[in-house]
Amino acid sequence: TYGYQFQPRVDGDFVADTYESQLYQGRFNFDGPLVITHEQHENNGSPTSGVNTTADVEAELRAFFPAITDDVVGEIMDAFPASDYTSPGYRFADMRQSFDLTAHNYALTRALDNSTWNAMVALDQATHGTDQSYYCKIPCKIV
Repeated sequence: TYGYQFQPRVDGDFVADTYESQLYQGRFNFDGPLVITHEQHENNGSPTSGVNTTADVEAELRAFFPAITDDVVGEIMDAFPASDYTSPGYRFADMRQSFDLTAHNYALTRALDNSTWNAMVALDQATHGTDQSYYCKIPCKIV
């Protein structure tokens, strides 16, 4: 079972739905502009354990997306060629970073009619939230 890890759980009352669904439904009160950030190596700096073969990569994709079709698996495998990675574990870690973290920006960008900018913080082996120390509220003073 897989669930979102960076947001509150939907309870249908206090939290009516996932943030992506709320954005797609226009259930928000903000019109931008907005800078969306992520770390370059937030989830792909170490290999996914237990992913040792191409078949393992495909099995992981099917675990995350049970309704995925063979042709879509093929497209994903082509978009992340094995030759670009030192192991299948690193290959899947990069795929997961793309769908688990970076791709969520699409809903926000679409909701704000492209009034967003994507900023990437190129920290080596950064974890979620590491970029926060690089930002301050206006007015701010860099020391």
